[in-house]
Amino acid sequence: SALLAKVRALGYAPHGRMTPLKPLVLADGIRTACGRAASGVPSDASLFAWAFPLTGLLGGTSLVPSCAEEGAMVFGSYVFFNGSGKVVAVNALTLKPANEVGDSFSFAGPFRLCADNGPVHTLRNAEKLRQALFDSFRLSPPTSDHLVNIGVRSFSWLAPGEAIGGEDGSAWPHGAFVYVYDQKELDCFYSCLD
Repeated sequence: SALLAKVRALGYAPHGRMTPLKPLVLADGIRTACGRAASGVPSDASLFAWAFPLTGLLGGTSLVPSCAEEGAMVFGSYVFFNGSGKVVAVNALTLKPANEVGDSFSFAGPFRLCADNGPVHTLRNAEKLRQALFDSFRLSPPTSDHLVNIGVRSFSWLAPGEAIGGEDGSAWPHGAFVYVYDQKELDCFYSCLD
């Protein structure tokens, strides 16, 4: 396809990675894929995962996505599955001005992982969380020039309420993005608002 040819020409890998599948309905019955942002989720979706941006461009990219597929390539996407494990939707991230109306969600933060640098969301052991993300190959290099330029080394998505690295997930009840820097004191996460 023309899009796959463009992906290869830009230096991206023609394959990617996803986080583990998580249920869309939490124990409290709230349908979530980051709070109310689930409005674009098909009614037959029961599982979802975060699909990382495609890798291959070390140091980021200056590509400005012109379609949803390119948005998924550069920024990542949420992939929704039905009960049989069939993909029923892929919702790519895009960057929109804060005042633009549409399906979007907001984040609180940054919350530093390091207790001695700035405001802290109560975490039991930030180093253990960081190590768990590394050990499980959940961290991905940034493909956005902006993230590279501010020193982000890697990032990951944490599913709503996901327990990982000794954390119970209560600090991200609707999910979060974790950003890891070369300087650990800058490591932080942004928690999705409901």
